[in-house]
Amino acid sequence: MKCPACENSLTPTTAGDVQVDICEGGCGGIWFDRKEIESLDEEAEIAGENLLNITRRDDVVRRSPPLSCPVCVKEPLVRQYFDSASKVEVDLCWSCGGLWVDTGELKRVRSQFKTAAERQKAGDAFVAGVLSQHSAALGSLAANEVQEFDKNHSNRFRSMISTLKSLFDPLDDGVFK
Repeated sequence: MKCPACENSLTPTTAGDVQVDICEGGCGGIWFDRKEIESLDEEAEIAGENLLNITRRDDVVRRSPPLSCPVCVKEPLVRQYFDSASKVEVDLCWSCGGLWVDTGELKRVRSQFKTAAERQKAGDAFVAGVLSQHSAALGSLAANEVQEFDKNHSNRFRSMISTLKSLFDPLDDGVFK
């Protein structure tokens, strides 16, 4: 398998009970198959520590986006935030759910939240904020107009919120079936 960022050959490596593919001696990035990052995305998950110092060459330049999925080959990787903290951008294949992190991005992901529950709480707070903005926008309408709007548009709005949440939590089971 070829590195999507520099086209170096990826090397299979074990981290705990997960096998990932690293760009050893190239750009230093890591390919995670669908959901593999979940067992390595927190600092307390010791198995992920060996992925923080991958040998890389400083002269290797990351290709310009969009990158292509190393598994699906012709599918583009979509650059998006890893989670609702909106601090670390990663490259996601919307077809297979695989995830590419450039050198240093895994360390930044691991430092954002101490636990999965903390990450979930931040995601829930984000969605609640969006819902609050929606409610504030409707606040000037009479109560019966708000009820009528909710009755007519609640499914569309819930679908929109679900889509927004999936952009910030791409590894959620509801996204890839």
